[in-house]
Amino acid sequence: MARSLLFAGLLAAILAAASPSLADPRSAPVDPETTGAIGLDPRLAHTQRENTAALMQEWAEDLAYALLDAWSSDNRVALNGLADLYAARVSFFGRLVDRLEVQREKRRFAARWPVRRYEHRPGTMAIDCDVEAKICHVRSTIDWRAENPARQTRSRGAAKFELGVSFAGDQPLVAYEGGRVTRVSSAD
Repeated sequence: MARSLLFAGLLAAILAAASPSLADPRSAPVDPETTGAIGLDPRLAHTQRENTAALMQEWAEDLAYALLDAWSSDNRVALNGLADLYAARVSFFGRLVDRLEVQREKRRFAARWPVRRYEHRPGTMAIDCDVEAKICHVRSTIDWRAENPARQTRSRGAAKFELGVSFAGDQPLVAYEGGRVTRVSSAD
């Protein structure tokens, strides 16, 4: 499945450790005098809400793929730009933490498992968006493998993956990340 322009922009920002500002060329200015509270023209609210929900869904999907692609990169690349994808405060596997704590957790994991590959299992992704709340919930099954060549250890398996993508600011950001491992083999 071809990824959209946002995916390419997010991944480029991660790989280049670019600024967190990820302007999207598809966005249009909103005139506050002719729009409702969530940026919708009241005369066209139903159509705009459907279009907005579809666009939010596409962006959330792109962000979910970009996150796993970045995390599957080498440590230098993965850790450089990953924090730019997270909101200032994040519900991270059941704990409310700041972006820096997410970064610390990711660094610890990356040190233990420097070679990683995470992929969304085809056909398992479901995305629900709430236009008024400005959030999308992404759920999928992921297949993963991790290795530490220095320790000669490997682990692989599957997990339920959950991501909350907030559209409350200038760019979509991860507001929560969670899930649970459902299968492990050759574990350390």
